[in-house]
Amino acid sequence: MGPPRRRASRQLRPNCDRGVIHVGLDRLYVLLIAFLVVIISACATEPATDAEADVTAEPGTDADVSDDQTPDSTADDSTADAEPTERTPVTVGGIGSLSDAGIYVAFEQGYFEEQGFDVTLETFTSALDIYPSLAAGQIQVTRSAQGSQLFNAIAGDIPIRIVADGGNTCPGYGYLGITVRADLVESGEVSEPADLTGRSIAVAGQGGISDIFLERVLEEGGLTFDDVDHLELGFPEQLAAFGNEALDAAVMIEPTMTAGIEQGLTELVWPGDEIYPCAQTAMLVYSPEFAEDADAGNRFAIAYLQGVRDYNEAFSRETGGPDSPMFDEVVDILTTHTRVTDPEAYASIVPVGLHPDGDVNVDALKDDMSFYVDAGLVEEPPDLDEAVDMSFIEHAVEVLGPFQAD
Repeated sequence: MGPPRRRASRQLRPNCDRGVIHVGLDRLYVLLIAFLVVIISACATEPATDAEADVTAEPGTDADVSDDQTPDSTADDSTADAEPTERTPVTVGGIGSLSDAGIYVAFEQGYFEEQGFDVTLETFTSALDIYPSLAAGQIQVTRSAQGSQLFNAIAGDIPIRIVADGGNTCPGYGYLGITVRADLVESGEVSEPADLTGRSIAVAGQGGISDIFLERVLEEGGLTFDDVDHLELGFPEQLAAFGNEALDAAVMIEPTMTAGIEQGLTELVWPGDEIYPCAQTAMLVYSPEFAEDADAGNRFAIAYLQGVRDYNEAFSRETGGPDSPMFDEVVDILTTHTRVTDPEAYASIVPVGLHPDGDVNVDALKDDMSFYVDAGLVEEPPDLDEAVDMSFIEHAVEVLGPFQAD
């Protein structure tokens, strides 16, 4: 999958431990000396390693070449910063979420290799397990969901850096929203926020981004969390509860949001991109040590952004979808690495928003952190102006150029 990997041509190397020749005693010493000279000369030249051969990058396309260069004059800048003689080992943590798409696509398309990385993907069962691994240096990069746990980690002893967008709900990308049990919608019992009074409403994890979406809808109806039965249920359990009529509404994400609708259990009443347009639901995060290495951080951001742009080519609301040339290729990658393993599901689910230039909505993060502080979930709010470091992704955009949809 993806472009073919460039490999160094393998040269045969003489075996320096073999080659004893039996000849007449009178010529033994002369032949032995000559033989050793030949063998030593051959052993002195090592074959090129894969990493060394990869230094010769393919020429850039017209779009990748600056005005004062011709396509034949130099390699494009996206690989000019990369291809070191030795690959940099990097462990990237994830949970198999659709929001991890930029990482998975970059991995399978070979973009990390092009930038000189030897990437290992490590899958965690819970996002909460990722922060200690970041602090211990066991992983260097991850895509982190936004929530009180993230802000507490930054304020505590894990000075991680937010470096790029890792998920948003900009228009057309409402991959989460509030669904209501189908019979309640069809009967007209629930049609507006005030109708949620006294209703059971589930979120997958309290103290996370789902609560912010729910709070916004409740506010429209003049309600607070005290006016509803605020439950914590995992997404699979939410579907089961809807089926048993034990749940009235829930904040759901894809693919369970569409699954509930297709099974006739729920209806999407408040789409996420309408509740909170361009919410910053997740971010790409560097460990403290990795963020201190500007060269590695820049190269990783370039590769990541290339993966994000391939994803956008496949799922853009303007040019993406099943008819996009990139769609099948990207879907094949996502079915391999994410929890959404059915290729047909991707034609119907609402895609996660991933900004093609990696922009982080810092203002939204600050607003959301205030929500957690007011709720008593974050006691010492971190300085987000310090925690968010856009220098890596800005460098990547300088190298790749601003995104332009085909």
